[in-house]
Amino acid sequence: MPSKLSASGLSTFRVKKGPMPIPLAERFWQKVARTSSGCWNWRGKRLPRGYGQTSWSSCEQPRDKRCVYAHRAAWVLTFGAIPDGLCVCHHCDNPSCCNPDHLFLGTHKDNIADMDRKGRRVTVPNPKGNVTYSKLGTTEVYEIRKLYAMIPKVGAYKKRGEVRKIFEQFAISEAQLHNIVTNKCWSANA
Repeated sequence: MPSKLSASGLSTFRVKKGPMPIPLAERFWQKVARTSSGCWNWRGKRLPRGYGQTSWSSCEQPRDKRCVYAHRAAWVLTFGAIPDGLCVCHHCDNPSCCNPDHLFLGTHKDNIADMDRKGRRVTVPNPKGNVTYSKLGTTEVYEIRKLYAMIPKVGAYKKRGEVRKIFEQFAISEAQLHNIVTNKCWSANA
């Protein structure tokens, strides 16, 4: 099976009994809702950051399905294969948008530059005076450490439910919380 996502390998899925299968392209576009803003939002499965996800298979190996971003699938269905090393980026900054007019190809560097130009990347000075890119600032890190220190231990461990409240409150992963309270990603004086 080719490693690239390509429209030439599109298939239809045959159910054991019943009507003829619906072609992949038709099934894909049925899950897209057009809005007045011009965005065509993906109505299927969405990932936590808002990007749509769909399954894809090839005619050569129809049982070998893989998940792909919906906006990448929209690009392939409209324009053809995505060249190696390029991303499908959004002009509209709506991660669930599949409108081909709102999409463009670019490198990862182009995508980061687009994000910077539109002011979507958070910059926080770190203790050394350099600028880092982080969703948390020093104030939030202090607050996380303070809240974590206040959680009572049960045996050798902190109460799981109380720890969960902290990482959900700050929209970070449990691993990130651990890295913060053990000073692995923010220095002790941050």
